[in-house]
This record gives sequence, C-alpha cells and structure tokens, in this order.
Amino acid sequence: MTDTPPKVKLPIRLIPNRLSAIGGALVVPIIGVFVLWRFGSDMLDIWRGTDLLHAFTAKPLLTLSLGIGVGVMLWAETVTILRALPNGPFFYFELGQTGVTLRRLSKIRSVTWDKVGRIDLVERMQRSGKTKRMHWWVLIEPNGTDVATDLNQRIKQALLAYDTNDLAPVFSTSQVAANEVLMLLKRVQKDVQAGERELSAYIAPALHDVSVPIRRATTRAVSQNAVAKARRSGGVIER
Repeated sequence: MTDTPPKVKLPIRLIPNRLSAIGGALVVPIIGVFVLWRFGSDMLDIWRGTDLLHAFTAKPLLTLSLGIGVGVMLWAETVTILRALPNGPFFYFELGQTGVTLRRLSKIRSVTWDKVGRIDLVERMQRSGKTKRMHWWVLIEPNGTDVATDLNQRIKQALLAYDTNDLAPVFSTSQVAANEVLMLLKRVQKDVQAGERELSAYIAPALHDVSVPIRRATTRAVSQNAVAKARRSGGVIER
C-alpha cells in the first residue's frame, strides 16, 4: 500500500525549470559570440591599421550595431541567470494564503482568492525566432463576465495569465506541468470556498523540481547572548 504524500503548507512558489534556465545561460553567450564575431572581426581589421578612435569613427553604423548587439546579449544573459537562481526574487508564480502572485522582472501582479473566478488552461502557438512552439497558459478570470472569443484578447483581459512554458523541461513542452498547475489551483480554490483557514496543497511529482515552499518567520529569534535575570518575587526571567 502506497502512502499518500503529505500536503505542503502555503505559500508555495513555482519557479522556472532550472536546467532549462541554465541551458539558456550557456547558449546565449555562444550564439552572441557567433553572431557578433563578424562585426567584431571587421572592427579588429580596421583597428590593426589605425588607432582605436579612428576604428570607431570610420564605421559609425558598424560601431552602433556592435554596441547594440553586445547590449542585447548582456541583457539576455542577465535575464537567463536570474531565471536560473534557485530562490531568486524574480520569475515565480506563488500560491499564498491570501491569493496568487505572478512576479516578472519588471512587474508583479497579485489576485486575492475572493476575486478568483474561472480557472482555465488554454493553448497558443507562439513564435520564438524562426521556430514555433506550443505554450500552455493558465488563466485566472473573474466570474460574471463574458469570455472573449479571441484567445489573445482573453489572455489580455484575464486577472492573471501565467505562461507555464517556464516550467517546461529542456527540449520538452509544459503540457503535463500546466495540467498539474491547473488542478493545483482548483484544489486550493475549493479549499478556500470551503472556508479552510490554513491552506495547504499536495504537490504532484511533475511539479517537484519547480516548486519551492516558502518559510515565513513567525517567531522572534532568541538572542545568543541572552542572560538570566532574577525576579524580585523569585525565579528567573530570560533577557
């Protein structure tokens, strides 16, 4: 007989798949160097025959293109490194006692459980460079509103839209993880509607590698240099 895994107390964060993020952090500089090598080699050819200032002023468009390319590569590398951090402050989807939070690099969106209505999963084919890949979006929508027929509009109008592609393993899709996220949200929503005060959830195996329970400090730590002080009425108190 198999024991049922224990529930984990909320809050829980779903973070980007680290192997995919680390892979991206390694691939970005390789692609960047490959693409920018021609620009850099042309600059080096000019630099060999003259000084550095002339090399940059003789080919202003080439210099501008090289500068933009380096900037884009550094930005992309910074983002992929932030995604690869195990407990980073960005790029997470959190289920908490009071609601759901989606954190991106430049913005944060939160929805309280009393505002959560429909929870649905939709598919959208998205282009990344020259390739297309199916993305699974978890949508948290309000009740009492008409569902838009256009998928892009529906994602835009949702209280919170989460692209679960962040959770996908390397060279794979997020479909399995997306379904588990959908079921996880619906189970927690059911507990909220049932009046549960301390929310907890069972984390499916498909989400084990991308879920992190968040520990909240609820008690004040005792100072290491605490000393005992005698009471006037007898006994001691610790300070």
